[in-house]
Amino acid sequence: MNDSIEQIFHTKRSFPKQVFRDKCYTLFDDFYLMFDETIWPQLQGLVQKSGDCEIFIADVSRNSRGLRRKKDKVISLPISLSSSEYIDILDQEGFLIESEKIIWFSETANWGIWAERAWDICALNSRFNLNDFYNWSPLNASIFELIQDQKVRGKRDRNIEELKLNYQ
Repeated sequence: MNDSIEQIFHTKRSFPKQVFRDKCYTLFDDFYLMFDETIWPQLQGLVQKSGDCEIFIADVSRNSRGLRRKKDKVISLPISLSSSEYIDILDQEGFLIESEKIIWFSETANWGIWAERAWDICALNSRFNLNDFYNWSPLNASIFELIQDQKVRGKRDRNIEELKLNYQ
């Protein structure tokens, strides 16, 4: 599982830098979508498409040396869960309120999602083309409008330009 993380993500990075090791098909959406019940069927579809049986989630907020410390926790969720069970687990594990940067990924490393609260966006990177993946979209003006944090917006022009360079 940690091998999958290292294959998919640069866990020591943050937006606007490139957080995915391989630039494949990348789509964006609102950070808070990942904590809504409507995301669960989408995640189940990703897992089935990649031939996996579960979804892994980890908080990489304080991750400067990889997920090697005991307090860094990777949880595994079977795709048989209901949407409400998914939300309950995120709440119980502290992801809903405490986490700044969270990753969702497959064991086969076919896809990964990076969500960052300070940016108010999440990015899905996949080895398979997902152009019709619900309301997710390539980096565009509507995604830039989601970016809310004052620290980010204070350097908005430079950050947006770097985000564009890394994801378009």
